[in-house]
Amino acid sequence: MADDVVRKVVGYLRQIEKLAEKGDLDGVLLEARLALRLCNAPSSSDTTSDAKA
Repeated sequence: MADDVVRKVVGYLRQIEKLAEKGDLDGVLLEARLALRLCNAPSSSDTTSDAKA
C-alpha cells in the first residue's frame, strides 16, 4: 500500500516538473494539491481557508 502511494506521488512530481517547464502554474498547483491529498496532508489553501472561517 505505501509503495503504491510513493509511486503515485512520484508520478505527480514528474508531472509537476513537466508543467513547470512549460510555465503552467495552474497545472502545477493542481498536481501538487492532488499529491498532498494522496498523503492526507492539507494544502496551504486548505489551511488558510480554515483560518479565515
